[in-house]
Amino acid sequence: MLEKIMIVSSASMGEEMLGSILKSTPYSSMITAKSAAEARMKIREDNVGIVLINCPLSDEFGIDLAEEISRLSSSAVALIVKSELVDQVEHRTGKFGAFVIPKPLSRQVLLQSMKMLTATRKRIQGFQDENLRLRDKIDEIRLIDRAKHALIQYLGMSEPQAHRYIEKQAMDMRITRREVANTILSMYEN
Repeated sequence: MLEKIMIVSSASMGEEMLGSILKSTPYSSMITAKSAAEARMKIREDNVGIVLINCPLSDEFGIDLAEEISRLSSSAVALIVKSELVDQVEHRTGKFGAFVIPKPLSRQVLLQSMKMLTATRKRIQGFQDENLRLRDKIDEIRLIDRAKHALIQYLGMSEPQAHRYIEKQAMDMRITRREVANTILSMYEN
């Protein structure tokens, strides 16, 4: 199942048009917001994969909202703007990676844009997953280094001996090096 799409549009006609095109597609799980303030509130409450902002909004143009969503979430964001404003808006959105889709909007352009936004969302999610994996690995390395330091300090081992001790304990006990390090630290750091 695809994640939800948020349509942010102060104009009811724009919201209805976008919703009617997307209802007959795999992108039918939607939530709507009438203003930037409402969108900010709803995005905190719900997991939204793609955000379509029909500019201008009643309380701001929409660029600030797009930037905030791009910075604080992994949602793919697109601003729908009048064709004469596309270059100007693209210039301002380039630094945070929001798409710009020109109005008037055809069904074909919207569906093609949705495919690009979906691919972008998957890529962003992949980067986030990799980032979390790397952070976890760094935390594990730091924990093991602290355990090695405890072995060096309290048992007089050399760094290679402490390293080998942790590796051997993990193998012999069939547990992770992280678990061995936690056991060592619980004995010597309390």
